[in-house]
Amino acid sequence: MIIHTFGAYYGVAASYFFQRERASQSKNCVSNYNSEMIAMVGSIFLWMFWPSFNGALATGSEQQRTMINTVLGICGSCAGAVCVSRFMFKKLEMELILNATLAGGVGVGSAANYFAEPWIALLVGFGAGILSSVGFHKIGPFLSEKIGLQDTCGVHSLHGMPGLYGAIVSAIYLAYIADAGYTPGAIPFVPSEQAANQIFSLLTTLCISIIAGVSGGFFASMSMFKPSAALFKDDDHIEDVLAKYPKEYMVGGDEVYDETKATLEEVKAALTFRRNLFEDQVTGMERLVSEVWNETTDGKTITENNGMRFFSQLVQKSDCRVEMSKAAYHEIFKAADSDSLDEQKAREFVMTFTSA
Repeated sequence: MIIHTFGAYYGVAASYFFQRERASQSKNCVSNYNSEMIAMVGSIFLWMFWPSFNGALATGSEQQRTMINTVLGICGSCAGAVCVSRFMFKKLEMELILNATLAGGVGVGSAANYFAEPWIALLVGFGAGILSSVGFHKIGPFLSEKIGLQDTCGVHSLHGMPGLYGAIVSAIYLAYIADAGYTPGAIPFVPSEQAANQIFSLLTTLCISIIAGVSGGFFASMSMFKPSAALFKDDDHIEDVLAKYPKEYMVGGDEVYDETKATLEEVKAALTFRRNLFEDQVTGMERLVSEVWNETTDGKTITENNGMRFFSQLVQKSDCRVEMSKAAYHEIFKAADSDSLDEQKAREFVMTFTSA
């Protein structure tokens, strides 16, 4: 419970600060048949080793019971995920099969060493599979639309919600547990007190994970850490990877090969050309900058993470034949020599940039 819930809500809270607006509009956040088939291999390995993960710290018969209940739990979540997939799509849906089938291992984890009857583990796993499937198909997209939450790997649906579910189920089970079926001394606590401890542990985990995630996400998103320019790809982390992408992979994405879009010099030429057309170059260009600013920024300051729309629109209004590349955009922002620009700074920068 603690591992899954903490990790999920820490990550979800941190991701709230990572270029949400760009991420929500990115065309790169997509999957394909090949990647899903490769990911299926990972899901199979997780399925096989989840029992040992849950039972690693247990000993003796308790460890055996934990592993058996975990196997039953993930069998149940497989059934739950397949049922939801068939009900919603009339066929199997790969995202649910890859992820929600594992939710049973999370759901039973909080009390896998105490479930005395096989049907309980199966039922808990079945419920976790349904909950996770609905999370992937409905709740995740809903949160993305309403608050811009970009949970690209579905950790909230696979680890977060099943972790909450498992904690609540374990508390209910422990509140009504009986000694029947256990060897003497197998339950070294008062069950009702342990049920309360489960809920207290859950609330403590949520508080610490969310606060830590918000703090860490805010700190990591600062410009000093150079936030990624290419979202959902490896361009910023692996040397020369962009040139090694097959061309068909780039079609429809956010990044394209440099030769297909304007370079920095072409962008500068377009802006300078537009400035020279004004009778009063200073007043005319400043008015154009203000017009584009009001259309694209809602009066807010822009940073390197969210200023692409402003500069692209400015270039398009200067010369409709020129489409600015992202490489040129990042060079422009570096030339601005500032972490953020307001309207006044943007006007001053454009005037300096076009007169240099």
